[in-house]
Amino acid sequence: EPLTYDLKRDVCPVSSAKLQVDHRLDDRVTAVASATKRSVVIGFASGAMKLFNLPSSQGAPTQKQGLSLPTDSLPPHDQLVSRLRVSRYGVYLMSASMDGEIRASPMEGPDKGNGLKKLLHNPYNGGVVQVAADKDNSVFISTGGVDGIVVWANQGTPFYLARGMADQG
Repeated sequence: EPLTYDLKRDVCPVSSAKLQVDHRLDDRVTAVASATKRSVVIGFASGAMKLFNLPSSQGAPTQKQGLSLPTDSLPPHDQLVSRLRVSRYGVYLMSASMDGEIRASPMEGPDKGNGLKKLLHNPYNGGVVQVAADKDNSVFISTGGVDGIVVWANQGTPFYLARGMADQG
């Protein structure tokens, strides 16, 4: 029998925000990641990616609650954002989308939104579902649709795949 734990609000307070969106199906939130200690990056079904401040209203959302405006936008994907990941020190944003593209780009500065872009998974077979990287953002692994798992690295980065114990005979 599964157990359900109640989190005490003095230990784990709830904050909420209403996002300013156009209430179209394309504006549905599909991915979220903590960008900094004070902001989050949110991916949408339309492919848009926007930064928002952390919610400041305590408790669940209410009808009277004001809308939270995005503080910044990043270049959009062509289709639904399936995964967002911010690098260890908050420098890079890794995003994956149903358009089959994976990006790793700086979150600030003159190169914001520009960086590594790879079309690895066929968008007609499911696009990219998950993506992960090592701590240096030099070796990547992704999966999506019927394309299986793809492991790749930045040019000049050596990496080795180890066989699992069950595979060794």
